[in-house]
Amino acid sequence: MQTLTEQDLRQIVPAVYAEGPSSKASERYAFIPTYPLIDRIRHRGWEPVRAHQSKRTQDKFHAIHSITFRDPDQQSIVGNTLPEVTLINSHDLSKRYILLAGFFRLVCSNGMIVSAGIGESRDSRIHLDDANIDIQANLESALTKIGDAMGTIEQWQQIELPWSARQEFARDAIIIKNGGDAIWSKHFNPFEFLVTRREQDKKNDLWTVFNVVQENITKGGVMGVTRETRPITQVRPLIKINQDLWQLAEKYGKLHGRN
Repeated sequence: MQTLTEQDLRQIVPAVYAEGPSSKASERYAFIPTYPLIDRIRHRGWEPVRAHQSKRTQDKFHAIHSITFRDPDQQSIVGNTLPEVTLINSHDLSKRYILLAGFFRLVCSNGMIVSAGIGESRDSRIHLDDANIDIQANLESALTKIGDAMGTIEQWQQIELPWSARQEFARDAIIIKNGGDAIWSKHFNPFEFLVTRREQDKKNDLWTVFNVVQENITKGGVMGVTRETRPITQVRPLIKINQDLWQLAEKYGKLHGRN
């Protein structure tokens, strides 16, 4: 596992090292620096492995940014996945501090990863009068959610979806991707979002179907009637689509699971 150094973080996510809030912030705004939070998570044994910063603003020291951590001692678990936690923050009033629990699925021999966000996050009451953060409690909450989700994944691996249900799942996912616009979603064939990108994904269980559809939606490159889908790269839309897709899979798990 390759971890990010402080030099890496300064280059990729300079907002991590901001010393104060944006000039847009009011006097009530409680500035929450990111780098002390990183230090606390690292002290818990989790190391940064990925980082991203929004490029939608020219103010690089106050943009929304995310850092994803992984326990270097953690082996892959059910479904060949690894648990991760992602810290998200900003200093320009665009986003509150969040610690998000999630999974990444290891695929292919080159270590390529496919996001599979849990859809559960710990959202603290901060950035307004109160800057006290119990990062330890937040992290423990995220790890508890990971433990619960592991059991969910094991259940999904045992649920075989018939072809009609797989198509319906993909159709619902397309609607989610298009912001709930069912009419616009008709420009895309659900089958295209069920096309697998690797041999080991040619299975029909709910966990695999979820991952195939999620990858096709977030990575882009799926051809519709008139256009090709684009990858989702911005922090907030990526989090939302992962959360919504996880909730969709939970719905199908209840519909098609053993009673």
